[in-house]
Amino acid sequence: MEDNGPGIPEKERKNIFDRFYRGENVKNETIGMGLGLYISKTLIESMGGAILVETNGLKGTCFTITFPAIPIPSIG
Repeated sequence: MEDNGPGIPEKERKNIFDRFYRGENVKNETIGMGLGLYISKTLIESMGGAILVETNGLKGTCFTITFPAIPIPSIG
């Protein structure tokens, strides 16, 4: 998923998945509690996946979610 928002400054990237964390550049502009990315990461990792973030810090952010491949049992 990719957006066209304000981006995530480098100094804040290590905190974006922390519970209740809200970036300095969106605190007064966006409604929220700072739980969305925390919950997302917790659920994804509980299923064996990973979430990665790419941003240039100026405009837009891209989140990539991966899950391990699970073999499908053959029928018959």
